Amino acid sequence: MSFERFDVDHIVLAPKGVFALEVKALFGAQQALDETAGLDAKVHQARRGAQKVTALLRAGGTPVPVKAVLVLAGPGAPHLPGRGIERDGVLIAALRDSHTWRPLMVGSAPGQAPALGTATAAARHLLTFCERRDQHQRSAWAHRGHRRANTAGTAGTAGKAGRLTRERR
Repeated sequence: MSFERFDVDHIVLAPKGVFALEVKALFGAQQALDETAGLDAKVHQARRGAQKVTALLRAGGTPVPVKAVLVLAGPGAPHLPGRGIERDGVLIAALRDSHTWRPLMVGSAPGQAPALGTATAAARHLLTFCERRDQHQRSAWAHRGHRRANTAGTAGTAGKAGRLTRERR
């Protein structure tokens, strides 16, 4: 989901709540979590994504908490025991170990799941936001493309009286 100069990789509406997933690919040799380059920034980005989605849903009249999840993927991702590690309010999990942390999102847990009406409203609001954002981006791109078409392929050349004139190439 794209926001102004920011995006959230995945939003999951699940039986156990709403989750904002930030996925980061790590290459090279497998490493320990604390050796992961830029880990604090990755955790911050995941937390910020959950905050953005929470604010968006609240503004749309659906105040539900959104849990931040940082998913580390690729050969350099650490092996995280159990169901991932919690750091600064963000669940950090390895994609390769998804069988251990996915149950945190699915299944039935009385009292944790958003009511069906709330989940439906959240999904509707998120889809509407995405459609409007896409429409705005297409409009902006079309406007930029129109401006480029009006100036593309022109070059300044000296005219008969030495004036600069524009010509199509």
